[in-house]
Amino acid sequence: MARMIPEKLSPTTKSHAEKKLFQIFAQDLSDDYIVFHGAWWQHIKYVVQDREADFIIIHPDKGILILEA
Repeated sequence: MARMIPEKLSPTTKSHAEKKLFQIFAQDLSDDYIVFHGAWWQHIKYVVQDREADFIIIHPDKGILILEA
């Protein structure tokens, strides 16, 4: 089971695809994976812009995948 961050899906998540993928990642990925859901960061180039990724999936040997659902 992957380490999910946050551990539980937010009740404010409206996207059916995000809900389904969260379940699949939590149940089907091995312990080697870390999955961030709804990760926010700021991009600064001339102005500050907020950015968000639906999922960031990290594996120590396979790398990083950023996924928009």
